[in-house]
Amino acid sequence: ATGRRSDKDSRVFQLPDVSAGANVGFTFEGQIAKFFAFRLKARQEIAGGHGGTGLAASFGTIIRTGMVRVIPEIGTEWKSNKYMDAYYGVPASATAATGYAAYDPSGGFEDVAFRLTSFYDIDEQWQLIMRGEAKLMLKEAKNAPFVVQDGDSFQGLFGVGVLYTF
Repeated sequence: ATGRRSDKDSRVFQLPDVSAGANVGFTFEGQIAKFFAFRLKARQEIAGGHGGTGLAASFGTIIRTGMVRVIPEIGTEWKSNKYMDAYYGVPASATAATGYAAYDPSGGFEDVAFRLTSFYDIDEQWQLIMRGEAKLMLKEAKNAPFVVQDGDSFQGLFGVGVLYTF
């Protein structure tokens, strides 16, 4: 898991460090009746970092047209108290350095995401993958002082990749 270091010129980076850590977990993906896709993920940090737990679930529909598959889906992530506190909390000891009010979030649903993933079959083994994602932070994450004052509760992502199947 990635961390956060207080070495950048930003009030957020004046918050306590979160070191990188090692996680164990699983991802289970599948489809139902050729038309619906689902994904379940769980992870627990076991060394370094925040020591928190995360659970994620998403559900979508599979649209096939020739060599292209498109999967629009909706998902959410739940994070433990330790995770939320490490990434969204502002301890009283950091208020002077950051200018943010103290904030102690509890565990809960971090976000809701809308994703659009497409696969283009180059041949039987190679695929081109593209994904766009829009996330909206919820409650505890959305209300963190640095999100309210300096950030945005809307998060976006776009990625492109190549997949080889053995």
